[in-house]
Amino acid sequence: MCIVGIKMIKHLDKLDGLNIPFDPLTNLPEGCLNFIYKGFHKEEPAILKLYNPEIDLYEDRFRNEFNVLDGFLNIKKPRLLDYSKRNKWIISSFVEGMSLKQKEESKIDRGSLVDSLRKIHSCEIDMGEDLYRNYLANFIFQLKGRLETSELEDPLYSSTKKAIEYLDSQRGSLENIGLCRVNGDCNGSNILFNEEGGVSAIVDWEFSHVGNKYLDLAQLTNREDGFAKEIQNRYFQGNMNRNLYDFFLICFHFIIHNIMREQ
Repeated sequence: MCIVGIKMIKHLDKLDGLNIPFDPLTNLPEGCLNFIYKGFHKEEPAILKLYNPEIDLYEDRFRNEFNVLDGFLNIKKPRLLDYSKRNKWIISSFVEGMSLKQKEESKIDRGSLVDSLRKIHSCEIDMGEDLYRNYLANFIFQLKGRLETSELEDPLYSSTKKAIEYLDSQRGSLENIGLCRVNGDCNGSNILFNEEGGVSAIVDWEFSHVGNKYLDLAQLTNREDGFAKEIQNRYFQGNMNRNLYDFFLICFHFIIHNIMREQ
């Protein structure tokens, strides 16, 4: 066991005396401002993720990821090796693979990708109408909160606010399809593929929650091209609810993208 030094991990001064059974080799880039390192845990290649206490809801993010890695055996994900609920760090197995953004789309096994998504969403929850409407209302409420705490300026601020207001006006007409486990950050960087093109693991579960499966699909296929259309067709088999898809597509393409771009 080694003690990870202050020089190696930037925010360790806030967690003075933290002992982590991990030998760090290199830090990895992370878009959500946590601190991720590749190294070894008991001689096994592993990833250390420290949740940045300066990020909003960092305790919730830790809990979301821990719950998925500690359970949900049917999902392709890294193995949980060690963790600290007190100090908010997780060590998971290192998974070899190339992300969707790195691997040629022609070499990706579409069936493996769709099957992996369906397994994530297989834990469905049949919610009553009131609870489902509350979920959508809370989703809009969170978007409004993110916008108000962002540093967006006009014209982006005004256009993003109008998009949120439009979604708020539409949510009452959306079909209740129930809820399920979602990744919540289902972008091309978080899906890893092996040499044969199959999914080796889906990583980064800190935004995972019980939500609408269209949220994952809209983020993953939020562009107009043949690959996106094929994934949509394979997943929904011709039964895609266009209103739901467009609702969450607007969330990612016009709202979350704008907010995250300024942070």
